[in-house]
Amino acid sequence: MPKQLTVKKIDPWSMGKTLALLYALLGLIVGAFMSLFSIGTSMAGYGMMYGVLFGAGAIVLLPLFYGIVGFVGGIIVAWFYNLVAKYTGGVKLQVG
Repeated sequence: MPKQLTVKKIDPWSMGKTLALLYALLGLIVGAFMSLFSIGTSMAGYGMMYGVLFGAGAIVLLPLFYGIVGFVGGIIVAWFYNLVAKYTGGVKLQVG
């Protein structure tokens, strides 16, 4: 029989860490595609060095940037959720 739970509060630090990792993984995927695209355009004659540097930068910088944005965004979202959940009672989840 399904059980219903209510999320009344989210720990901002926990949410920030979780979203930081999820966003960093997303940044790695996006960075990999941008790297492939930039290497492809450099092979098409748009400057080999530009393509290689941009591609390597995308794989390193995008996960870092996405991770930072995810961490800060997660803390802000958890804080707002906790504020709103006081008035609405929280989100009801059905498990089992």
